[in-house]
Amino acid sequence: TLSTNRRIREKDEEEEGKKQQQQEPQEEEFEDAFVQSENEFEREEFDIEELENPNKDFYVKLNAKDDIIAQIQTTLNERYGANLVVDGVYGRQTKRAIIRGLQRELNIQFNRGLVVDGIFGPKTKDALVTVKKGATGNITYLIQTALYLLGYDLKVDGIYGTETENSIKQFQQDRGLLVDGVAGKRTQEALFSSI
Repeated sequence: TLSTNRRIREKDEEEEGKKQQQQEPQEEEFEDAFVQSENEFEREEFDIEELENPNKDFYVKLNAKDDIIAQIQTTLNERYGANLVVDGVYGRQTKRAIIRGLQRELNIQFNRGLVVDGIFGPKTKDALVTVKKGATGNITYLIQTALYLLGYDLKVDGIYGTETENSIKQFQQDRGLLVDGVAGKRTQEALFSSI
C-alpha cells in the first residue's frame, strides 16, 4: 500500500504539472491578445467626435483634431517637456500633460509640493488657487485650454480678459455653479475634471 500510495501521488503530481503547462501558454496568449487589442485601439484614427457628458449637455473634444490643439500640444512640450506628438488630436496624453502642467505651476508659483503625475486627484484639487479677470500667465493658459477643449470659443493666450471671463460664466451656468466669472476652486475642479 505504501508503494501504491506513492505511485498515486506521483501520478497526481504528474497530471497537475501537465495542467499547469497547458494553462500557462493560454495565459500568455491572453496577455498578448490584450496588449495587441489595446495597441490597436491606441493606433485607431478618429474623426472629430464629441462625447456627451452624462451630467449636462456638455461636450469634450476627445479625439478631436484641429490647429489650436496642435498649438496647445506645442506649448505643453515647450513649457513642461511633455513630449507629446504634435498631431492636433486631443487624447489621453494631452489631458495628462495639461494636468501635469497645472501641478507644476502650482508647485512653482505656490510651493504646493504636488507629485507631478498628471492625475487630477484630491491633493491637486486642494492646491488650486482662484484665478480671475486681469490674471495672466500659465495657470490662466491652462484654464483657457480646458475651456477650449470643452467646446468654448475663446482665445487661448494666457490673458484672463473679458472673453475668458464670459467663457467661465457660461461654463458655470452650464454646470449649475455660482455664475461670477471667477475660476475659483469649485469651478476649476469641475473644469479640469471634465477634460
